[in-house]
This record gives sequence, C-alpha cells and structure tokens, in this order.
Amino acid sequence: MGRSWNVSWYKVFSFSTTLRNPIRNLAFLTIFKDFDGKVLDIETKNILYEEIIRRWAYRFSKISNAIKTKYINWELLTDEEVKTVIEDNPQKTWKWGRLMTWVRAIKDCWLISLTEIKYNTYLMKISELGNQLLEWYNPETVYAKALIWCHAKNPQREAIFNESRPFLNTIFVINEINKKTWNNKWILEHEFWAFVLSMKDCNFLEAANDILKYREKYWYEINQEAIENYLYKEKWLVEIDFKDVYNEYPDDVFRKFDMTWLFDRSWFWWYCYIRFKEFNLSKVNQIIEEFKDYWFQKFSTPDEYVKYLSEIQIPWEISDDLKVRIIEEQEKELEITVDKDQSYDNQMKELTRLYNNIVFSKCVDSGEFDIELIKKELKILCGSSWEKTMFNDIPEPVRLEWLIALITASTYGSSYVKPNLLFDNDWLPKSFAPWWMADIEFISEKLYCLIEVTLMKDYKQQVNSETTSISDHLDELQTDKKKCSLLLAPYIHHRVVRYFQFESKENDLSILALSILLYLKNIENHWTIDDFINMINHYTEKLNTLTNKEYADLVNSIE
Repeated sequence: MGRSWNVSWYKVFSFSTTLRNPIRNLAFLTIFKDFDGKVLDIETKNILYEEIIRRWAYRFSKISNAIKTKYINWELLTDEEVKTVIEDNPQKTWKWGRLMTWVRAIKDCWLISLTEIKYNTYLMKISELGNQLLEWYNPETVYAKALIWCHAKNPQREAIFNESRPFLNTIFVINEINKKTWNNKWILEHEFWAFVLSMKDCNFLEAANDILKYREKYWYEINQEAIENYLYKEKWLVEIDFKDVYNEYPDDVFRKFDMTWLFDRSWFWWYCYIRFKEFNLSKVNQIIEEFKDYWFQKFSTPDEYVKYLSEIQIPWEISDDLKVRIIEEQEKELEITVDKDQSYDNQMKELTRLYNNIVFSKCVDSGEFDIELIKKELKILCGSSWEKTMFNDIPEPVRLEWLIALITASTYGSSYVKPNLLFDNDWLPKSFAPWWMADIEFISEKLYCLIEVTLMKDYKQQVNSETTSISDHLDELQTDKKKCSLLLAPYIHHRVVRYFQFESKENDLSILALSILLYLKNIENHWTIDDFINMINHYTEKLNTLTNKEYADLVNSIE
C-alpha cells in the first residue's frame, strides 16, 4: 500500500493492491474456505501459505522448468516442490507476513472477516458475502452489496480517518455532475481519485462543486500542482507519491467498483472517462433513490460491522416492482423482449446474457483480435509456446473461455457462438461463466453444442471439475436440435474418455473431448457450419468405436 497506509490519518481511499484483479478473489476464497473458522496462528498461516502456492492461486516468477511445466498443466505441486518454490522466492516478511497481505486484500472486499485474538493471531471466517460468491450468487450483486455498504473507516480499517462511503460517494458525485452539465455525463479518472476518493465525509455536493471549479480553471487537464495543493493543503491528507495517487490506487479501486457492472470506463484520446453503464442505469437510479439520505455510520466492534454487512440487501433483490422496472428498461435498451413466462430473476439473467452476446459480437465483428493472435495465445495457455501473453491481466481460465469463444466465432460467425462470460465495454472478459451454465454455446439450425473448456490435465481434476457438470448441462438442455457437449483441454485423459463413453451408451448423451491444439487444427481449414457438424460426428463415431486409450491417443495427437 505504500507508506501512507502505515500512518493513521485522512487519506485518499484505496484498497490493498496485493490482488489487483478482483476476478482472482474467487481462487483465493476457494482455498480460504478450507480454513473457515480457524485461528490463523503462525503454524496455520504457514500451512495456508503453502496451500496457496500448491494450488497455483499465486505464482512466483522464479521457478524451475519442471515446476513451470506443472504450472502450465495445472498440476498440484508436491510438498517438496512447494518447499523448493518457497526457498527460491524468499519473502522479506516471511511466509506468514506475505500470507496476511493476501488475506487482508480479500478482507478489504468484505469476503472474509478477521478478529484479532491476540497480537498477530486472528480468527478467520468466510463472510456471508464470501459464501454467496463461492455459491456463484450473481457476482455483480455480491460486489454491489459489499461496496454500497463500504465505510472507509470501520473497525477493520481504523488507520484511515475518512468518514466516507467511497462507492456511494462516486455514484452521487457522478449523478450531481450529470445534473449540472448538459452533455458531459461522466467524470474523468483524475477527478475520481483527486476529488471523490479523497473525500473525508459524504458531502457529495461539495465534491461535485470542487470538480466543476477545477474544470473552469484547468478544463480536462491533469495539473499536478493544483491537485496536490487540493489534497495536501486544502484537505490535509497524508502525502503519497503522485504516480501512486494518479495511477495505481485509483485503478485498483475502480476494478473493484467495476465488478458491480454499474460503471463503464472508456478512453478518448488520452482521457479516461467513468460513467454509469447505460444497460444498468435502472439499477443505478434505484440506488440513488434508496440511498439519497445516506450517511456515515459508526461501529463499535468488528463483529458489529460484520453483522451489518451480513444483513445487506439491495433494492432490486427484495422488490418485484423494481425488477420489472429493470427488465422493461433493459428491454428498451436492447430493443428486445424476453419470455414473460420466466421468473423475474430468470428474465434479468436472460437480458444480461443477451447484452453480453451483443458486446461479444461487436468484438468479433470488429476484427480487433485476429485469428493468428488468438492461436498464439491459446498455444501459450496449452504450454506449446513459451512466448509472453498479451493478456496477462486476465486470469488463465477466464482467458481460455474467451479465446476459444473468439476463435470459434471468428471462424463460423458470431451469430452462432454465445459465450456465457461477462464482458466490459472494452470487449475484455471480467468474469467466468456461472457454474450452472455451459462455458460457450454453439447454436446452428441443426446442432446445439455446449462447449466446456479447462486448463486441467490431471485425471482427478478433470473428473471432479468437468465431467459431471458437462453431462448435467447437456441432460438439462431443452432443444429440438441435435445436442452434444464438447470438452476442450490441453490434454484429454483416457479415464475421462471412459466416463464419456459410459455416458454416451448408458444415458444416450453425445459428449466428446478434444485437445485444444487438435481443435485448432480441425477448424483451421473447415469454415462452414457443416464442417463443424462433420467434425462433431467424426469424433463421436471414433469415441464409440475405439477403446478409451485409443481415442485419447487420437485426440491428444496433432500430427
């Protein structure tokens, strides 16, 4: 966090920047679940630290080629390998010190709670919001709950004195700016961190007026002297390096805010704009109406604050009338109508899916990502190329779903390919497909194919994480078309093939598996829908006539 976080005073609000991409929170939280309700003493901290390294939630750069191969293959490390990695990457704060930076980063998102029992020893519990995220209870709603109720100063963050609610402050400042300017429906990124994240209270009117005064004098320019005078002489905040307050901290805060799917961030020339997401403008307006009289609340103990967070509800969760309003406005935005025989929640899910499909189609049709680039990135993920990725900021599993969807849509047309990722307005993925949905849906006049992707090569991981969900998704799929499921992985284990063969014969389910590299080879010169269907038919026949080992050898070969 830099030196400012070690000082108790008023500060520009920030989160721990240890885990910059909030998509990674889920990987850490999944491991933390095994330690839910345990006391983090030195011994337990060491065990948890080693488990994080073993399961690749955090990856060090200094590793041997043998361990790097296991990393590429998503194979769990042995005790000896974990020990080697830790010895090769010593931490100044020791293992338990480094571990606590990760724990506090997750705590800052209110996904876990920490209660200090004695010096440097804590009881760790998964919060209600953390459990909701683990159960995939609509990640945007989980983050909205956490951030709407975020108080800068609270019993778990007492080193900051600001009696502010940064997320609500941001919404109300933007709303106020929108009222007072006839066409500038946004704030600039430097206005966000200089005037909003620096707020000591919830006086959004004052912050909005300060932004407008700044614009009168400097227009849209970043004037370092004026901003530093405002922060450190007018507001008397703790001083930090300008590059931190200008770049690292606000970017990290916005990444968390962005998980609510209520904002868009876009660039024009060298300016970065933050505005409300048009698709979810109804939700934003409901927040503005519900919290128009919001204030900073004080809490006596960590337990009181945790209890407060566990009882959070947001307007559209508890009101069918508000759900209907959201549905109507989103239908108007997309110029489409959804099936009214569904529940309101399912109508909202369907509209979200349709919105993401529109964003994805625009991405494919733009030609922004050419096929050769996608192939190169997929080969990096599969471990057949040692080049550096251009998308290091996107976690590998999310990147794999996105790239497979991109290359399939680029080959056969975006109208046939429906990924179930969530996308930002910059076309990059921001979240996995939910567990109850297939990763990618390929839909033509004759075929409905569910495509599931994984980076896992280990037999137990593939079986435990993929096989049952694949057959469940296919079994639950309601369609008059021929239906099938296709698993794509860097390597297909013969025991997984045996499971697929059993399902195919016993339950009449058409499920098959291909290595990712073989899939790339197959679609390289086969560009029609009929080509795709012929590929499915060809490997279905092979699955049903070869032994499991013969089929595995076939689909793992790219000769």
